Amino acid sequence: MGKKLLESEQEQLVAESLWLHYFNQHLYNRGSITDREYKRMIEKIAMRRPLLLSGRRSTPSCPENNTTSYMTSEK
Repeated sequence: MGKKLLESEQEQLVAESLWLHYFNQHLYNRGSITDREYKRMIEKIAMRRPLLLSGRRSTPSCPENNTTSYMTSEK
């Protein structure tokens, strides 16, 4: 099993992830990045997160199967 993160480290990782998803969604909504780039970045963001609360590595999410968005506006 990997190293346990302090609560402050967990909070920082969650905040970083939220900001990365926010900016990714913003770029997608503006048309600055393609659908493929948007999906690829979601996977990269998910893979960069080390062990969080569950003790397991997070798996990349697939936007087609995700019914909720990080932002409510849709393209």
